[in-house]
Amino acid sequence: MVNIETELLQPIELGHNPSRKRAEVWIDFDGPVGIVRKRVARVRWNPKNQWNTVDPVYGCVGALTNMDEETGEFYGCPWGCYALFSFKKLKADFSTPVPQIINETVLKDDFRRARKRTRRNWVRNGVIGDPSLSWEATLDLCDIEHRMDLTPVVFTRQWLDPSRSQVKEMVDYDVLLHLSICAMDSDEFLAPREEMVRSFLRHGGRVVLRNVTFHFDDTTDESVGLWEKQDKLMRGEFGMFGDLRPEVLENPARLIRGKKQRNPTWKVLGDWAYFKAPTTKDHKFSRHNHNWTAGVLYDQPACWVGCRQCPVQCLTRDRQMTLVEF
Repeated sequence: MVNIETELLQPIELGHNPSRKRAEVWIDFDGPVGIVRKRVARVRWNPKNQWNTVDPVYGCVGALTNMDEETGEFYGCPWGCYALFSFKKLKADFSTPVPQIINETVLKDDFRRARKRTRRNWVRNGVIGDPSLSWEATLDLCDIEHRMDLTPVVFTRQWLDPSRSQVKEMVDYDVLLHLSICAMDSDEFLAPREEMVRSFLRHGGRVVLRNVTFHFDDTTDESVGLWEKQDKLMRGEFGMFGDLRPEVLENPARLIRGKKQRNPTWKVLGDWAYFKAPTTKDHKFSRHNHNWTAGVLYDQPACWVGCRQCPVQCLTRDRQMTLVEF
């Protein structure tokens, strides 16, 4: 019999140096490429986050974007995907999304223990995969969180559009939707996301534009145009519905840079503005960190320090989701 408390307090981590042996619990390595298993979704953590994260889906189709034309290697979203980087080390497939099993009994026990441990009244949905790749599983999860008086915070790039009824359902569950976008996204990519934001606001929902920001090179027309586009996104006009507008959270990009790392995004950046990023766990600077950043660029709330020390808490505290004593 599985001891739920032990399983929760000693999860399988996905860190910067993933262990294949430990990953065998949730990745099937029998074939030439590791495949994520379909398992019961559990509340977990990784070095970046605190004890209030859960994945309705493992994997993301975004893994097949942002290709280096010289090597043919994919880097995921423009800022580079740390989960994809970890899966590559494991020689596992990250591009195939695998919805997890939503077991209400197991999750309720997990949420009770996690809330007691973290004293947080909200849950992050989406770390090692994009929840939009199974809105059905994501909504089942949000329903459970809502009934437990927890705020579901859904992180997505919106690879699949939710239906109108699914948007309304998210609003009914008081979902706080974090939509990750950036100035390097094409107008074709942004158009359906802007419509979804507008629909969410129209139904009375709350949306956060999680704008991933870059310090672009300012010596070319292309880069100047990207600066202008980024400034516009940071003004929060994206997806406005009448007087209603989404909230804005700056997410300074952290990009891997090295001899074997050729993320094409570097071609339009002012690399002189970048420095070794502080660790996401304790916000300490280390020469061993492989991530580079230009830091906070705007006078807006920002996702900058480690999750445990962060005063912003994904803007959930604006809904009075403060620390609760148990």
